[in-house]
Amino acid sequence: MSAPAAAAIAAPAVPAVPAPAAPSAQRRDRGNLMLGKNLLGITQDADRVPRETLALRYGVTKRAIYGVWAGRSKAWDAAARGVPLRAHCVQVCRFPLIDKLLYEWFMRIRSMGRKTMPISRIALQVKASQLARLHSPAASFSASNGLVDRWVKRYSIRSVHLRGSGGGIDLVEGERRMAKLREKMVGLVPECILNMDEDGLFYQLAPTYSYMLVCDSEETRGTELQRAKARVTLFICVNATGKFKSIAVIGKAAQPVCFHGQTDLPARYSSQKKVWMDSTVYAKWLADLSEDWGAFTSRRGFLIMDNASGHDASATDSRFDIDWLPPNTTARFQP
Repeated sequence: MSAPAAAAIAAPAVPAVPAPAAPSAQRRDRGNLMLGKNLLGITQDADRVPRETLALRYGVTKRAIYGVWAGRSKAWDAAARGVPLRAHCVQVCRFPLIDKLLYEWFMRIRSMGRKTMPISRIALQVKASQLARLHSPAASFSASNGLVDRWVKRYSIRSVHLRGSGGGIDLVEGERRMAKLREKMVGLVPECILNMDEDGLFYQLAPTYSYMLVCDSEETRGTELQRAKARVTLFICVNATGKFKSIAVIGKAAQPVCFHGQTDLPARYSSQKKVWMDSTVYAKWLADLSEDWGAFTSRRGFLIMDNASGHDASATDSRFDIDWLPPNTTARFQP
């Protein structure tokens, strides 16, 4: 037997694997366009625009365009009833009054600024049930998941994952305060405008992410250091031109051992039991800042812009006169 024949007998047959299909240039959904796009697509279909072109234009399949054309009468009826053009659902609502009142309540909650609370599915169901008991007590109303799903599609509402804390900012109030602040800054030299902010440093906190083998990822757990709350608070103040900088630190110990024998520290230090900014620490910081500013320049008067979110009105606006403070002076308590 020849060598090639023996090799062919010894080697097992390898099944043929088909080549993977080339990915489509554009991922397209099955449908569920907004009512406005449905009406536009129906009009263009009636004008003999190819359905392949419409499918590519709206990012859906050709079958979805057929469905839009088949349901054209429902779409025109929904538009005549006043259904919003951004709606994804044109099904006739069995309880239009409750549907409308629920949307008005939703918009009132969303207009509360920084007092807005997250609205979950359970909150919508509870509020819909309350409205039904109040306005339609004899109706057999059920705030089911399907009712909420159709309601959010009807008003183009969706659930999103909330992250960060930027939703606590009232933009209207912020604009009002900024306008008042700009009036005070008219005619000021930029070098005499100071801005201060604070930050917390958890100096014993271990990283929460770590590289490891995939086989060990299921059994690996964290340590207590990843929950360590030991911290210091940093106060960084700089003027508008960046030529003046002042750094202060708040710690827990009144006389830290690491500072023993040190007389020339690069930053100001204050102590507070919970490492927070309070009225006493704030008064000391203003006095130290005035001293640093007096050493930096001989100009009279500067404006402090404090945008730290942790300072409430009782600790700043109502107790301290911090708008205008001449150099080498301390903060003055208001009666």
